[in-house]
Amino acid sequence: HYFKMKALLEKIQPSCILYARYDLWPNLVHLASKRNIPQMLFCASSPPGSKRFQPPFGSFQKAMHKQLQCIATIDEEENLFFQSWFHNDVSAFGDTRYDAIQHRLSKHDEAFLDSIQSILPRGKKVLIAGSC
Repeated sequence: HYFKMKALLEKIQPSCILYARYDLWPNLVHLASKRNIPQMLFCASSPPGSKRFQPPFGSFQKAMHKQLQCIATIDEEENLFFQSWFHNDVSAFGDTRYDAIQHRLSKHDEAFLDSIQSILPRGKKVLIAGSC
């Protein structure tokens, strides 16, 4: 899949790549990092009982997550976990479920809107990757 990801990046030339939850694609992360394309993981969480952050996979996950410019977690508990594991640019943004976003937008949460706008480039292509 390495060459498919390389061809995809060459074709769409994204300005930013967003990943949802814990669906990082290693080849895409690596290739985007080599091209200096900003990458963000949003709604970041560590599934209960997951072994992906434990040996022998933990060092691979750590190296992959360190290539991201920003990690936005679903809550403060996940925020503490990701800060301790990966890097300092970790924030608790909440979940992207429709009801959660609708609630925050209905309150005109300026900090939330500013944080989203600061990450997404205006007038540029953005690739959002995730599993169905």
